[in-house]
Amino acid sequence: MFACVLGAGKVAFAGIYIQPYLQNPQPDGITILWWTDDSERNCRVQYWRGQFENDAIASNEYIPSMDKWVHESKLTNLSEEIQYQYKVVSGKHSSKTYTFNTSKRRDSNFHFAVLGDGRTDNDTIIDRHRKIARMAVSFGADIIFEVGDMVDNGEAEHWGRFYRRVITASDTNDPGSDLASKIPYHTIVGNHEIYLDKTGYPGGNLNTAMARYKALVANPKNGSANSNWEERYYAIKYGCATFIVLDNNNDLSTTGYDNHDRLGDNDTPPWSPGNEQYKWMVKQLQDAQKNSVFTFVLFHPSPYSRGVHGDPCDAQRGIEIRVLDPIFRQYGVDAVFTSHDHFVEHCLTGPVGFEKEMNIADANNLNWLVMGNSGHTSRAQAPGWEEWMDILGNDAPPYYTVYFYDWAGDHTLCSFYDVDIIHRGKGFWQATFQVVRSDGKIFDTFSIDRKDPLRKKQSTPPTKLFGRTDNIR
Repeated sequence: MFACVLGAGKVAFAGIYIQPYLQNPQPDGITILWWTDDSERNCRVQYWRGQFENDAIASNEYIPSMDKWVHESKLTNLSEEIQYQYKVVSGKHSSKTYTFNTSKRRDSNFHFAVLGDGRTDNDTIIDRHRKIARMAVSFGADIIFEVGDMVDNGEAEHWGRFYRRVITASDTNDPGSDLASKIPYHTIVGNHEIYLDKTGYPGGNLNTAMARYKALVANPKNGSANSNWEERYYAIKYGCATFIVLDNNNDLSTTGYDNHDRLGDNDTPPWSPGNEQYKWMVKQLQDAQKNSVFTFVLFHPSPYSRGVHGDPCDAQRGIEIRVLDPIFRQYGVDAVFTSHDHFVEHCLTGPVGFEKEMNIADANNLNWLVMGNSGHTSRAQAPGWEEWMDILGNDAPPYYTVYFYDWAGDHTLCSFYDVDIIHRGKGFWQATFQVVRSDGKIFDTFSIDRKDPLRKKQSTPPTKLFGRTDNIR
């Protein structure tokens, strides 16, 4: 191993541009990626339990849009819910030793975290972004999702900032946490990822900004007929849950659901009813309803939001996406995680009359969770929000909002959603949600209980909760 000591706590592993990070966890496998400055022969992953056992070959591919070499290895035939040690090797260069776990069994408890709008604009924002990601790990996350705007724009410099200074310990001058080297960290395309550069939305992002995104991730395939849309929407099964990730940053101008005035029809995969992504989504929803206890949907724009992007007149709005609400409820989606607006908000939708009780735990209702406070500025609600957030169309209560954060304008405070999935027994499960703020305080704690669809015998829920019952960790 060639390592150069640069000072207290700062070690550079020569030639490795981005330390290894984990993607697409499976019960019997996982994918590992890393990047080097130059082409390297004999790229591989060494992994073991106890004594050395395995050596897996990795790719060695030049990515023009990054001007770097990516190496990817998909490990298979692993043991379920087991921890392995590993390191990556590219020629004479080697990483440090990390650990990974295969995904949880379907009958095991697990934890996940959701961040949003962490960004990479400057050192201050990067520091806040990194702190929140580290907190998510400290709360026990087994898998982490970030619902868009991980970077300021899609330039290689900003992707380097995110991967080297936020989720891996790669930058020698300002190393990030090594969390993504130990825990799968999955990302969702937001509008800032689509930015070609700091000037905004000029053409060419499929060959630059989005080419970088697709090279940096190893998301599950979606079978799209358009290779540009592969990995931009995908589904992951983890434990007893299904996570369905969409890219609905914009739709075709001809459909009536165009929700981004600055993006062209060929910049994003269409998402509205009848389009390929929509049909794929319905199949994922149907499968999840039959086979998973919980279904979570994640995408960037927020259709229910008091923020400026919730405004029907905003150039980068999410309100058109409300057309998906009925089908989400039809197939039993338990929560939708979004971002885009830089704050924290919890909204509720449901069938006619749901507003009389606003019951968060009712399985007929749907929780919409906005998390745009994981690094960037903390914004206030937009003027006139009552006009698009009233349930009855009267610009007055009741509103879709059941929780709105109270630290708008305090840019030092950031947060993430922490979710704990526990088996209560007799085929019943509970998901407990809470907003964790960077000072350790907890907000918007709520729980939902669901029955396992694969358990055919009917039973009553246990009266005793097996697992965590407190709200403070």
